[in-house]
Amino acid sequence: VMGLWVAVHAGRLGIDTVVIEAGRLGQGASGGLLGALMPHMPDKWNAKKQFQFDALVSLETEILLLQEQTGLDVCLQQNGGFHLTLGDEEFEQRGQLVMRMHNQVGAADYKMEMMSASAVKKALPLIGPEVSGGSFCPFDGHVNSLRTFRAFHSGFKAFGIDYFPERPVTAITRSDGEFRLTTPGGEIRSGKVV
Repeated sequence: VMGLWVAVHAGRLGIDTVVIEAGRLGQGASGGLLGALMPHMPDKWNAKKQFQFDALVSLETEILLLQEQTGLDVCLQQNGGFHLTLGDEEFEQRGQLVMRMHNQVGAADYKMEMMSASAVKKALPLIGPEVSGGSFCPFDGHVNSLRTFRAFHSGFKAFGIDYFPERPVTAITRSDGEFRLTTPGGEIRSGKVV
């Protein structure tokens, strides 16, 4: 799904874009997921996680725009989500992580907050006594995966994106300032590869 997001965004910007899929659209891991968009779930934080969080927040914006442009409802719901902690030590570690996320230079406004066990219990009354609290992020949500893939496919058509299914890339070389991707359907050349 992240590759499709990059492709549709590039196509919308007028960049000549090609999507090369080893199988069929939605056949891989993204197609088998429940459509969860949970940017605040990492239990460690580094530059890679920062990128993933920002990308997921941007992906939700992109999905709304794609839904508007294609007229296809992807059933995006953002009811927020919890990351529960067990014990005081885990609660403290999670709090430090949330603080690091908030303090990242140039970071998006995550609107993430730490909540005590009693505050979590008001929202989730059936939690057990071992829950010491947790973090809550209003960006967490989900989409209908199949509808989202259909919207991406409609986006390909709307933005002139070439789509090549069943073309696993077997080799990538760089020559004369361009990438050459070897596939069973022939060679594809490009100045950039994502």
